[in-house]
Amino acid sequence: MSKKYFNISFPSDLSSVKAIITDTVNFIRQNILSVDESDIYALRLIYSELLCNAVIHGNNNDARKLVSLTVELLEDMVLSMIRDEGGGFDHQKMITEAKKNKNLYSNSGRGILIVDELTDSMAYNAAGNEIRFCKKVKLNG
Repeated sequence: MSKKYFNISFPSDLSSVKAIITDTVNFIRQNILSVDESDIYALRLIYSELLCNAVIHGNNNDARKLVSLTVELLEDMVLSMIRDEGGGFDHQKMITEAKKNKNLYSNSGRGILIVDELTDSMAYNAAGNEIRFCKKVKLNG
């Protein structure tokens, strides 16, 4: 399989997120035909957490600001980048606090814990307004 790409930018409006996730998952299913459904579920959750965070926390629900999503597919790997136009945040501090507290009921840091658990790797840019993650997927058959 050659590399396949999916790119989209959308205004920071939570009502758009569900459709963006559906389009992204459909792209993955169409190009990794035997992807395991448990990985599809995990990817839906990852995209939901990260895209909502970008809209709400990154761009402060400002529809004049965009959220960008890029997905690159390899044979059994999903590489993604999500970027918002906000000022970023101290991701090192948030990750440290979230891992120390491990409180999934907290309003702060839950998404980072979920993404960290469900991905094979994740990294933020220095500003904290872009995250890249890698998820290896199981193939059926």
